[in-house]
Amino acid sequence: MVNTHDQAIREKSASGLDLKLLTFEWVYHKPTDQIKVNGWVQNQSDSGVQACRIMVQAFDQFNYSLGAAETYLDPTYVPPGGKARFDFFLHRGVWVENLVLNYRFETNY
Repeated sequence: MVNTHDQAIREKSASGLDLKLLTFEWVYHKPTDQIKVNGWVQNQSDSGVQACRIMVQAFDQFNYSLGAAETYLDPTYVPPGGKARFDFFLHRGVWVENLVLNYRFETNY
């Protein structure tokens, strides 16, 4: 079963990158005891963004930490107004019914 965008919270200390998390979905894979998360972001600035990562801390419906993940956006260059996707895995999660992502964006330059 695919679950769609439960809750995403941008960290207050996040960088000045003008990117917005549009949506995400997740599914639990029983054979590997992992949760796969897929999502989309949009560049809302007037300039392109290159080599940007999304850094995530994930929590379940009980506010139990499911761990941290980071991954580069795809494509690696996101033009003004452009969209990019991301995906990552979290370990464990058979009990998870609601996924909360606390996130921020970072670049290497």
